[in-house]
Amino acid sequence: EADDSNGVKRNVVLYWSRTDPFIGSDKAGPATLLTECGSTISFDEREEGILFRGTPGSDVDAKTGLPVKNGDICGRFLQQKRFTEIGEGELQLTITCKPESDEFSIRPRTYIAAKETPYTFNIRATEEWSFFGTTPQAPPVPVCAD
Repeated sequence: EADDSNGVKRNVVLYWSRTDPFIGSDKAGPATLLTECGSTISFDEREEGILFRGTPGSDVDAKTGLPVKNGDICGRFLQQKRFTEIGEGELQLTITCKPESDEFSIRPRTYIAAKETPYTFNIRATEEWSFFGTTPQAPPVPVCAD
């Protein structure tokens, strides 16, 4: 549970898939962050770590209020650099941007609030076997109570 970018308490789910093939290297990611009644944001694995990059015209820096430029980092996994190295337990991430306000939108874009301290998620793994390489089903989106 976390505040969204409008200050409303919301349920939040963070997930990604990981495959451990019989032959070849493990693969995992990207991570998806689902916020109740909010927008989906993605964290991708890059050389600099696991990042959420803002979208120009959609996100602004929460401290300065300035629009993000192409490639600006709006969130980051703190200790982990590779999805395949993440196990069960606590995972911390930061959010430093907020959605750009749009008074003309019927449903304004929201996601978890930017804040100085990191968010902590308790990561649990579930396993499914597949001989055909199917991707496991994503968890359900938190139900919007609004």
